[in-house]
Amino acid sequence: MAVIDKWDVEAAVIGEVNGSGRLTIDHFGERIVDVDPRTVAHEGPTYERPYARPAWQDALNADTTERLARPSPQPSSPSRYAPSSPAPIRPPPPG
Repeated sequence: MAVIDKWDVEAAVIGEVNGSGRLTIDHFGERIVDVDPRTVAHEGPTYERPYARPAWQDALNADTTERLARPSPQPSSPSRYAPSSPAPIRPPPPG
């Protein structure tokens, strides 16, 4: 619990390790589970979740900005992001 306190994480004690070699769970004073821990950790049921590549993923990956219309360059008009003429460079005042 020292680590929990150090990082200010919420936690609750739900059991303790003892020398019985069994996984037991008591609920309001009644033993509701008493099993060999291997049946839960190693021999327990597993869920083989089916997975497949989504049909739409290839189309999404292929959709790039290359298909977007590009504005045609207009050399006669200045860019709206650049000043129309550079500011003169002046030396600092003496002094």
